[in-house]
Amino acid sequence: MPKPFLAAGLDPSRPSACIISVATPTLAVFAICLIVLCQSAHAKPFKIFVAGDGRADYPESPDSGQLSPRPEDKNGINYCAVKDISEAATKEKPDVFVWTGDIVNVNYKTGSEPTERLKFFSKGLDTWFEAMKPVYEQDIRVLPTRGNHEVVWYDQNHNTHELDGAEDIWKAAFSGQHTLPPETVFDEKHLSFCYAQGPVLLIGLDPYEKNYDDHHVNQQWLKQVLNKNKAEWKKPFIFSFGHEAAFATSKNHPASDTLAAHREERDKMCKALCDAGAQVYLCGHDHFYDRMLATWAKGSCTMRQVAAGTAGAPFYAKTDYPCENDWTLKQERHFDFVYGYVLISLDGNTATIEFKGRSLCGYETRDFFTYSVKPQ
Repeated sequence: MPKPFLAAGLDPSRPSACIISVATPTLAVFAICLIVLCQSAHAKPFKIFVAGDGRADYPESPDSGQLSPRPEDKNGINYCAVKDISEAATKEKPDVFVWTGDIVNVNYKTGSEPTERLKFFSKGLDTWFEAMKPVYEQDIRVLPTRGNHEVVWYDQNHNTHELDGAEDIWKAAFSGQHTLPPETVFDEKHLSFCYAQGPVLLIGLDPYEKNYDDHHVNQQWLKQVLNKNKAEWKKPFIFSFGHEAAFATSKNHPASDTLAAHREERDKMCKALCDAGAQVYLCGHDHFYDRMLATWAKGSCTMRQVAAGTAGAPFYAKTDYPCENDWTLKQERHFDFVYGYVLISLDGNTATIEFKGRSLCGYETRDFFTYSVKPQ
């Protein structure tokens, strides 16, 4: 009776080891194939690629005849940066690509008539799809949320005006060949949404469901989603994301221009997410990388906010956090003047969150942290 064939490097005492008895060379080859399959039985990490704020810059002055002073900008987006990041995504091979808003800069140079501005907005989205072609060709799930630049246009003094009709253009753009995954569950207005896949529940939050000055999310819908995850989906990892920060990260976008504009509503959102087991909120809006630890004085709620508006929009410089009366805000990591993206890897019960910044050698890890969830 032949001895069992043992693959080199396998420990028979471990549950993952495969021991197969073979009697012939042919069976031995077959056994090797089975052993390789056993060794690869451990599922690869589930990856989420996060990027946002790829819009073009503003004209240099009211006298400029250009839509943007930067040659890399095209049809309202930073085409070069967005394309470079989309190609980086294909190398990372994520399961999902999350976009946290601000695709097209619609401003006073795009036309004096509403129809001209809407036409420019639509053309800008088409240009973004062109830059994102490598991602779509790999069949990576793309989950975009709107930013302020998908809701309003800006005049010479950077005052905001509603971009009437932009919502319909947005919905039409992300349909057909660019439609969101069929598993996506929308709120009643099809602006906020959630997506449950593998070990994760992703919740895309839109703070502009009525108008630009809303700065809050649909609390009732969010509660329904979190309850459904607890009862049905049972995803151990929960990541919510949106364009606006929950806690203002700089004077560039003060509290009045974030979810902190309505702090009571923001606090309800954070508590609901904390109670459901979420530990990280992802956003953009400010054009730098910032990792913040926010601790609530009124209850047992601690959240990390990861802001990465670093996909090509003009850079913002660091300023101090605005004051929050009921929250302690601690800056854990910050980088100015860098393009990049966030990569989340979920392996077993551990999440690893990295920020990868652009350098001459490609994208390199500048920051990372990990956390664990309870086994399901």
